[in-house]
Amino acid sequence: MTFNFTQLGPETLRTLGRLLYYLNNDTEVPELNRTIVRRAYNLLNRVEAGTTKITEVRAMSNLKDLSDSEEMMQQAGKNMLARSIPDSVVSVTAGRKKRATVVLRCRDVKQMNTSAVALTTAEIEALTDANFKECAEFLGSVSGWSSAQLTSLATVAKRAGVWGSPSAWTLQHLSVAGHIARGLDASTEINTLVLSDISGIASLGTTQGWTNDQLMAGTSRWLSQGKSNLASAITSSELISIGQFVCGLTGTQVDAITTAVYNTSAEFLGRLECYNNTVLDNWATHAISVYGSPSTWSSATILTVGAILGGIGSSAFSGLDGDQLALLSPVTVNQVPPTTLAALTVSQLNSFNPAQVRSITPDQVNSFSPDQKSSANSTGLLLTTVSDTTAAPNTTAAPNTNSSITTMDPNVGLGGAGHLGVSLFVTTILLIITFAVADDNRD
Repeated sequence: MTFNFTQLGPETLRTLGRLLYYLNNDTEVPELNRTIVRRAYNLLNRVEAGTTKITEVRAMSNLKDLSDSEEMMQQAGKNMLARSIPDSVVSVTAGRKKRATVVLRCRDVKQMNTSAVALTTAEIEALTDANFKECAEFLGSVSGWSSAQLTSLATVAKRAGVWGSPSAWTLQHLSVAGHIARGLDASTEINTLVLSDISGIASLGTTQGWTNDQLMAGTSRWLSQGKSNLASAITSSELISIGQFVCGLTGTQVDAITTAVYNTSAEFLGRLECYNNTVLDNWATHAISVYGSPSTWSSATILTVGAILGGIGSSAFSGLDGDQLALLSPVTVNQVPPTTLAALTVSQLNSFNPAQVRSITPDQVNSFSPDQKSSANSTGLLLTTVSDTTAAPNTTAAPNTNSSITTMDPNVGLGGAGHLGVSLFVTTILLIITFAVADDNRD
């Protein structure tokens, strides 16, 4: 049976909702009427917002509806649909002005919502100064940009008619820059930002995804301008305020921070996901000074120490009992140095729950013995090394070295159906479309 996707109307698209993400990007999505998809996209965004909230709530309980590979497939489909917005602009522009270069307005970009990451680098750099300034806060709030896209965003921001040189960026610029600032070079641009007022680095510190070099450059700049390079003068409120840039502190600087400041900030520090393994032991020294030997830590202490627990060393880590290990959050497991995690016995690994296993990174897996890998597999999750290489159009995505690996069995997700479930899902879509097209034609 041949399906005529060109006949799908806006009402049908709204009815299908997220099912549209599973259409074939090469043969089926291109047949959709781009203008009609654009008209239906706002409703799709509202549906997406509702389901995303549900997913976030379930994730807090370590419940996962889709495997990582399925989530990537769904996001790719969503991004492809979002291309209907710039594509429809291209169509109109080419028809009226005989031009192929698309110049999007801010409202076009905002309509794409989180799928603005589907914009090409050329489309980003084609934004006018006025439209970029109008859209800057939105663009800075969107995550998932590739390294090439981040560079393009920063390039536009640095235009004389936008924000100018990074050394001239004001607190107002920094307050909305977000991910845009991640496109700045660590050694030649981030270290020129004006960060004497802590609110500047505090704004940037709410954004995740910085490279280690960027974090160190930003933290060093703030310490130089705001603290006279005295890490010992950092207060607990300042430590919490700089957010992600805590991870830019060196081991020497962490040692200089007082244990009292650590104690007051411990819960916040334990939740961070950006640590460089080389400084976890420095933070752990503070934790041990406050709470004593890790083997005696209570449930409350384990939860408070959080990610810092990865710095207690292989011997102390392997000395944790089953009840203590069960309390480790995925964020904590994700940041335990590979050799430290590998110090656990097969019996201890058997106590890990699926959420903990899913958070294991490629480097950690590489340190496992065959028996340890087999133990992790016994949870029903297949350990595989998968890097995040999804790229937006005309860009190259950099691997996400901080993210967890895909540790999903092909039969996990979509109600246990995995890739077979996706195929059945697509088949269901096509059947729905058959009747939908028939209804549209009768109308």
